[in-house]
Parts: sequence; structure tokens; C-alpha cells
Amino acid sequence: MDITVKSAVLNGSVSVVDSKSEAHRKLICSLLSFGKTSVICSNTSDDINATINCLKALNAEVSQDEKNIYVDSENIKATGAELNCGESGSTLRFFIPIVCALGLNVTFTGEGRLPERTNAVLIDLLSKKGCMFDRADGLPLTVSGKIESGTYEIPGNISSQYISGLLFALPLLSGDSVIKIIGKTESVPYIDLTLEALSEFGIKADFDKSKGEIKVYGNQKYKSSGNVKVNGDWSNGAFWLCLSNLAGNKLNVENLKADSVQGDKAIVDIITKIKSADDGETVTVDCRQIPDLVPVMSVFASSRKGETVFSGCERLKIKESDRIKTTVEMITNLGGNAEEIENGIRIYGKGKLTGGTVECYNDHRIAMSSAVASTICDGDVIIKGAQCVKKSYPLFFEEFQRLGGVIERSK
Repeated sequence: MDITVKSAVLNGSVSVVDSKSEAHRKLICSLLSFGKTSVICSNTSDDINATINCLKALNAEVSQDEKNIYVDSENIKATGAELNCGESGSTLRFFIPIVCALGLNVTFTGEGRLPERTNAVLIDLLSKKGCMFDRADGLPLTVSGKIESGTYEIPGNISSQYISGLLFALPLLSGDSVIKIIGKTESVPYIDLTLEALSEFGIKADFDKSKGEIKVYGNQKYKSSGNVKVNGDWSNGAFWLCLSNLAGNKLNVENLKADSVQGDKAIVDIITKIKSADDGETVTVDCRQIPDLVPVMSVFASSRKGETVFSGCERLKIKESDRIKTTVEMITNLGGNAEEIENGIRIYGKGKLTGGTVECYNDHRIAMSSAVASTICDGDVIIKGAQCVKKSYPLFFEEFQRLGGVIERSK
């Protein structure tokens, strides 16, 4: 679906969708509690549906109404399941260690760019701990065998999803384990989010951030309270918060927990930092802990007259698109000035954009960022492949219109 977004002023209140990062984690903890749980979550997306489909493939019973996802996992399937992870990297990387800890024989499949996204480091690590894989990387991937407790060494600069996957899995083993993170740990807030979910289900793990080590106690049991809540999503809230600070828009952004451990709440301070900078001043933002914010921050940086540098972005190359390249292309195609630098992006803000055509490359964050950009464009913004927002925020464009945005859809 291609859409045309016209420059307009947005006003009103918007309730941010519930966090898909929290939903992934709490659905998985519900599965591993081997009981019944009501996950209070009023919206889903393609990524969350991928996790739900994996629960169902493992024989869990899952049903939904407008406000809840009900999980009954008393009879997990032992072998032969196919787990289709859709385009969700989180789903795949969380479930690979889990099935290895449970000793299940399953096949993972995926769609879009997911089969091309590497998991070689995780597969190699689990192979050394007792599991067998039919290939070193890529999808489809068949897994068998069972891992053992012990020391798991993993680089900290590849994907925090690997670490989260291990955190779900290792408590199920008979002995204690240690995750040793080699080098600097990136996306720490996502690890904290996993630890928070585990704690809610009675699982204990100790994270020594100074050493980069997490001790995970073995022989633990996930215990569900029966009801768990998914909080609002700061990652998606960032689009509305940026909009609210651009071009006369006035939005009241609701359903965001101020003391959330979600790292993307940093968007509030980053907006302030960029807005308060003098014309011509260079602003620098380290993105190692907040990579998902880069596309919309690049739009926001284009609204000021001055240089903004986003560093620590190397992991953006293995997202739904190569987000360094696609973000630079988005800004450039809309009449801005952006360039790729080593592991980052430099924006030379002009204060305005002209409009133009953006190819989304099936990347939801590029699509939504392009819509945000429309409010500082003199002309129309044509977004090609806008349906990719279904991955995380299916009703984004409907909300955008409700708040005063003007969208024309292609036939």
C-alpha cells in the first residue's frame, strides 16, 4: 500500500499502544509457567502475533478479547512443532534458547528479511552446550537436543535478544549458570526489561553490570500470579512525542509509564537536548542503548538548523532494513541533508524538509518516521509500502488521521 501524507497540524490526545517488547516477554513467561495467565494487553501487531503463533505451535491454548490475551500452557507439545516467527527477530531469538532448554525438537521458519538476519553466534554457543542444529545460520532451522547449565560467554555488541533468550531458558536447567557478556553491553534496558518480566514470574537472576555478568539460578519454576499487565510502549510513543514538538502540533500523549525500565523513554531528554541547542551548534547522541529511536530522531534533528550526530548505530544494519542506509535515504529523499558515517548518521538540519517519496523497505519505523516528517515538509510525502506498520503499530495511520493528519491512499 502506497500513501500520500500532506503537511498538516496535528492536535488532540493519543493513547500509546501497549509495548510489544513487554508483551513478547510476558507471553513467553506465561508459556513457561505451565499454567493459566491473563496478559492484560489491549492491542497486538504482526510481531506479537508471531509470538502468539509460536505459543500455539507448542500446544498452548491462546485466546483474546479487547483487553486481554489468555494463555493456558499446561500441555506443551514435546516434539515436531514448526515455529513460524514471521518477521519478528525477538520471537526467534527468544525461542531458540527456550526450546534448547526444554529439549524440544522443533523447526523454526520466518518471513521477510528474518531468514537473512544472522543468529550464528547464538547457534554456535548453544551447539557447544549440547544442542544440535541442521545448519550454522539462516532459516528454516531445525533444533534438537538439550543444553546444559554452565558458563555462557556472548558478545555484548551483537544483540541483547540473545541474552534475553538465554535469560528465559537457563532458569529451567538443573544447575546454576552464568552469562558472561564480552565487551561493552549494548541495549541494556532491554535486558532490564527481561529481568523485570522474569521477576514478575518469580525467577531470580543477578545482573552485575560492572562485570558484565548475570548469574542465573537453576531449577527454578515460573509462577504466574494469574494476571500480568503490559505497559505503554515508549518506542512507539516516540513518534507522537516528536510530532508534539514539531511545527505547531499539540498532542497529549498518554499511556506512558514515567518510571518504566524501557530505554526508549530517553526520547524525552533527547527532544529537549535537540530543541535547546543553538543554531549551528553540533549535538551528539549515543544510540547504543536506544537504536530503535534513530529514524524518528533523524527527522526531528532535520527540524533544527545545525548538525546532529547519531553514533553507536552499527546494529541498525541488521534490523528490518539496514536502518543506517534507509534512514539516510529517507531524509535525503525528503529534501534534507544526511550522510552515513562510521557506525552512525550525521544530519545537517535545515529547519525544514521539502517532501518527496520514501521507500520503506518493509521497515515499520521508516514508514512512521516518514509520516512524522510530513509535518515539516513544504510538499507531500509519498510513503511506498506503508502497510509495514502492521509489524508493530497496525492502526498508526488511522490515529494519525484522527489527530488531523491528511492521508490519501492509493487504490
